[in-house]
Amino acid sequence: MDEATALEVVLVDNASTDDTFAVMQDFCRLNPNLWRAMQEPKPGNSAGRNLGIDHSSGEVVLFVDDDCYPERTFGVAWKRIFECDPDLGFGTGRIMPSDPNRATIGCNTSAMPELLPPGTFFRRGFVQGSNMAFRRKCLLTAGLFDDRFGAGTPFAGEEWDLALRASFARWKGGYFPEPGVAHDHGRSEADALVRGRYYDVGAGAVYAKHVLTSHAPATLVKLAGEIYHARNGSLVSSLAKGALQYCGIAAQ
Repeated sequence: MDEATALEVVLVDNASTDDTFAVMQDFCRLNPNLWRAMQEPKPGNSAGRNLGIDHSSGEVVLFVDDDCYPERTFGVAWKRIFECDPDLGFGTGRIMPSDPNRATIGCNTSAMPELLPPGTFFRRGFVQGSNMAFRRKCLLTAGLFDDRFGAGTPFAGEEWDLALRASFARWKGGYFPEPGVAHDHGRSEADALVRGRYYDVGAGAVYAKHVLTSHAPATLVKLAGEIYHARNGSLVSSLAKGALQYCGIAAQ
């Protein structure tokens, strides 16, 4: 790999209790000039991602989860996408299931790109933390991840929250199938149902947060639509639970 395609890699050990950090350090010794391992003691992947952002230097910051395997062209594909559109602030990419016998939760296998104009209140799940990218200038204007959200905290939805803030900070976004990862989450359909409830609670918290912003009308329209199309009362209950919990935390 030459300098034009080399990736700066920042691995973050997010409050693990095993030998994860030692394994990361061993890996990074293979390329100490571009790879580094960091430790974030605060639980929650938002805190970990923010540490990674602080210790990276690239114009575009790419994110994958610890259960994902990026394709060999992952970095090059994202580089081309951002180079082609200087107004693009954030994006999400194709996420394939690594095991066809597992649930497809958290995957997006679409071959069709989708662009988001600035100021769009897009659906939850559009941006997936398993494969996403942000222009550094976008992060400077929208802010970093809210560490009250993300796996390891009471609420999911940290990537949706940040991407919404980026959209309303007048950045374009989109889905691009070229940069791909394989997602090895290991969940059965039953596990996916349980995880889905956690996502619903997180969505309620994100809605509550954005109701308190200048784009409250768009937030309420999207929330009303989700409630209207809900197939059962458990979704509405989870959304309400997340909203009330978030308001309780925000008031502290």
